[in-house]
Amino acid sequence: MSKALRFLASMGVVSLLSGQASAQWVSQDIHLRAGWNSVYLEVDPYPSRCDLLLAGQPIRSVWTWDPNLSPVQFIQNPSELIPETPAFRVFYPPGQPRSFLTNLFTLNAGKAYLIEASAETDLTLTGRALLTEQSWLPNSYNLVGFYVDPNSPATLGAWFAGSPAHTPLDVWRLNDSGVWEQVGNPNVAPIQSGVAYWVYSNGSSTFQGPVRIQIPTGFVLDFPRLLTSQSLTLDDLRVGARQVTVGIIPSEPAPTVVPEDPSSEVFQLAGDVPLSYRSLIQGGTGYFNYVPLPAMVDFAAGQTAARDLELAVDRMQMVPAPPEAVHQSLLVVTNGAGFRRYVGVLAEGPNNPGKYNRNKGGAPASPQAGLWVGAVELSKVSEPNISPVVLTETPSHFNFRFLCHVDRDGVVRLLNSVNLYWREGTTTTDPVSGQTTIVEPGRYILVTPTAPQALLNEIGNTIKPGALRDGRPFSSRVTSLMYPLHDANGNPETPQMTLNGTFGTPGSTLSITMVEENTDPVNPFHHQYHPEHRYPEPGETVYPSSDFTIAREVTLTFLAADPAGGQTAGLGDSEVVGTYREVLTGLRRVGGSVPPVVTEGAFRLSRASTVDQLNDGM
Repeated sequence: MSKALRFLASMGVVSLLSGQASAQWVSQDIHLRAGWNSVYLEVDPYPSRCDLLLAGQPIRSVWTWDPNLSPVQFIQNPSELIPETPAFRVFYPPGQPRSFLTNLFTLNAGKAYLIEASAETDLTLTGRALLTEQSWLPNSYNLVGFYVDPNSPATLGAWFAGSPAHTPLDVWRLNDSGVWEQVGNPNVAPIQSGVAYWVYSNGSSTFQGPVRIQIPTGFVLDFPRLLTSQSLTLDDLRVGARQVTVGIIPSEPAPTVVPEDPSSEVFQLAGDVPLSYRSLIQGGTGYFNYVPLPAMVDFAAGQTAARDLELAVDRMQMVPAPPEAVHQSLLVVTNGAGFRRYVGVLAEGPNNPGKYNRNKGGAPASPQAGLWVGAVELSKVSEPNISPVVLTETPSHFNFRFLCHVDRDGVVRLLNSVNLYWREGTTTTDPVSGQTTIVEPGRYILVTPTAPQALLNEIGNTIKPGALRDGRPFSSRVTSLMYPLHDANGNPETPQMTLNGTFGTPGSTLSITMVEENTDPVNPFHHQYHPEHRYPEPGETVYPSSDFTIAREVTLTFLAADPAGGQTAGLGDSEVVGTYREVLTGLRRVGGSVPPVVTEGAFRLSRASTVDQLNDGM
């Protein structure tokens, strides 16, 4: 035998693994024979602590190879494994004489384990599907497993066909007698799902299988409240034309939290994650649209570049759920040639901020709460001296920014300026232990021109800029010049708008009537170029003039689809669309009457922040 593997032939290790459920939480069934077993975990079990997970099971010890300790060494017999064995970590159940030598405390996904059982038994492990990556120790055997379809697994030869570091392929597996033997013809040997193999790596390797999957961050595809879409990157290493399929399936219920092993990642199941993918419709010449999974990602012959699949969560299809629950599902990625891997998906729903966005004060905020920023595009205006009103398309369109805020109670206010700041949290330090405890965490706040002086006095002290620009603190500011927004005394205001229905819901309306008084310094009729329009100087005789008071009646009507056409991710949730209509009176006079001027167009608003109160509630 070559390359330091003589110990494998005499190492009586047998493993059988079968049956996996399809879920963000996966049930993996493991059959252990009496004696040594070799197991590859495809799930991250909960609880992960060995003493809790394996309690009451007939298990003498669990070993795992740690490539960070040393390369594979010669071992004549598995019974000779001792805690001091190079490259291995071990767990002994509590109560055994050697339990104090334990240096393996958890079981994790994507790891191989040697399990010594005192009797035949079956284990069922419930865990999450994590997108972990295989690390290869160069110029050494590696104890690894593979994510294959148990119903039609790939052969070892086909699996490693795209990896130069595994050519020629040197693989060892267990035979029915529990003896390690070298695989003689990898091209015809099917891979067993959940079974660990010793595979030699000729030099360095980053090989992850015939299909490589990458996500933007972490080990699961996570959609916090403000995140609507992100990309799944796929790379198929096979040659010729090929196709990767991405589907989605429901999650099993989350396991019951074990008090001895609490975990922030065990969330109550709120429901499925409704995912769609971005696709070009109308024969490849029309709009992009979002269509439900599954998606077929094609790779042309000779194509070596990876492809991105943009996925979007449709929160409008989510069912209401408790505040602490999270929507959970599982992506299923297959290549039709024996590869199958699950990718866990989490998403915060519109009514259950849960782990992502707990609100100060305890009561849940309105699902639409936050700062909404967007644009209005006016495209029609009424014809003069025609009654009833006739709207005509204008040769060019007029665009302006629109700002509004929805508070935790669903009250909507019109804004013309807002700044984003960060309020530092508060802590307390125990005088004896010196331990620091967070009393109140830091948070973002929205500051408007109506902020009280007490709040403004804190800026620069407990309130800091909420962003960085070129590495320096910077306070993000959003403004709109369309509405002056001040009272009769010239003081800034954030007037409440009238909401009929629910913000963002198709058919609901949002309206407000604003008056620009004749005495308003920004009244557009007042200027210094005509005696009828200028303000008189002190002591000057007032020139007889008409009343230049202007009334502006604004109405936004929410629609289910963009009136301009097309579709974007998060429509109806993080983005709302509809028609804008404004009726202005006082702008023109016909005889003795003051007929209105009517303008109309479309609006699109996006939620820029989920802060559910202005000026920190002050």
